[in-house]
Amino acid sequence: MNSKAIPSRSATLTVHPGSVREFLSVELTASTVGIAWLGQAGFVVRHDGLVLMIDPYLSDHLAQKYRDRGFNHERMMPAPIQVMDLPRVDAVLCTHRHSDHMDLPTLLEIADRYSSCVDRKSTRLNSSHLVISYA
Repeated sequence: MNSKAIPSRSATLTVHPGSVREFLSVELTASTVGIAWLGQAGFVVRHDGLVLMIDPYLSDHLAQKYRDRGFNHERMMPAPIQVMDLPRVDAVLCTHRHSDHMDLPTLLEIADRYSSCVDRKSTRLNSSHLVISYA
């Protein structure tokens, strides 16, 4: 197999042992990439002053949706942070359209609070004020 080196700047990956709230308040050096787990498959990534959320499932809407249907969809742990506690969100990446990755209640709250990270020109969900583009 033929592999190629990927040119990159030198960067340091930092794992913060505290809470997500603490992680978001810690100052990072310019060459540091910080990542914190949000539960499920979600992460928040910080680099160069930007905050990227990946699959942020911060609600518990699946437990409500599947209540009394035989399989418990409750979160295994409480959400580590609420949208209102996020100091900023610059972008959100949803890896696919399962509702534990594309969590509509969380995404709507992010859109309401941090409208600058939402592109309102190519709607893909049934919402008048949220746009998610996906592959």
